[in-house]
Amino acid sequence: MGGYEIPDNVLCLVRDRNLKTNKVTEHVYKQSPAASKLIHKLAHKGDSEITVCTHNAVAHIEPHNYIGEL
Repeated sequence: MGGYEIPDNVLCLVRDRNLKTNKVTEHVYKQSPAASKLIHKLAHKGDSEITVCTHNAVAHIEPHNYIGEL
């Protein structure tokens, strides 16, 4: 999906690009609660673009979209 190849045992890939430092970090999750926790943490910080890739979809969340979503 979107150029990502996710193994069957992986639930999702979360890609975080810090807008201040431009540093990119990718996190791989096998369980939904852990992935949700990271996404909420990054969203509350408000200084990252977040991309979430699952087997079925790719979602891109920009910082200005966080208000009202959490």
